[in-house]
Amino acid sequence: VVAPIVAIRRRQRRGLAQSGSWARPLLYFGALGLGFILVEVALVQRSILFLDHPAQALSVVLFGVLLFSGIGSALSPRLPWPGVLGALAAAIAAYPWLVRAVFSAFLGHPLPVRVLVTLVLLAPVGLMMGVPFPRGLRALGDTSPSWVPLAWGVNGFASVVSAIAAAIIALSWGFTFVFAGAALAYLVALAAAWRGVWIDGLTREAAAGVARTSPP
Repeated sequence: VVAPIVAIRRRQRRGLAQSGSWARPLLYFGALGLGFILVEVALVQRSILFLDHPAQALSVVLFGVLLFSGIGSALSPRLPWPGVLGALAAAIAAYPWLVRAVFSAFLGHPLPVRVLVTLVLLAPVGLMMGVPFPRGLRALGDTSPSWVPLAWGVNGFASVVSAIAAAIIALSWGFTFVFAGAALAYLVALAAAWRGVWIDGLTREAAAGVARTSPP
């Protein structure tokens, strides 16, 4: 995290990098790292009883989250960026009650059915979780490419911290608060992105491209 900041500031002083603050990208990509892992950890814990064993819960949840977030990343250029962040925060906030109700209804079914139910339950939130990171990187690369290493560093750092934070929150207040923390993280990302300089720049660039290709 520190090395890209130092490099960016040196390049800015030499006129080799875009001027401006790195605070919004730092906040945005840090919040994404926190939110993503908090959701994963909470979903794994909620699935242990439903899928009979911690190893099975970990395997199914990680597979589902990574599969659907990968699909969401592929679809991200076609999806509304701020809208997805807002919907994702709302969905995560509702998931403790949704997961409890669905798992209670299917608890007596065979394991393959329960695995399928778990994957179906993961699909909507997984798809949305795959959108913010590639969209943010694309916009950042278009407007401030020298900040991209900082985005990766902050996101990776926050992901590691988030795994520890999830355990602390769960032991102190329960896994419902882990979901709440994830929803809050995505709301912070939405606030950082809403008027972020890289989004403004991308919007202006897109508008200019439309104007260039429009017939007179």
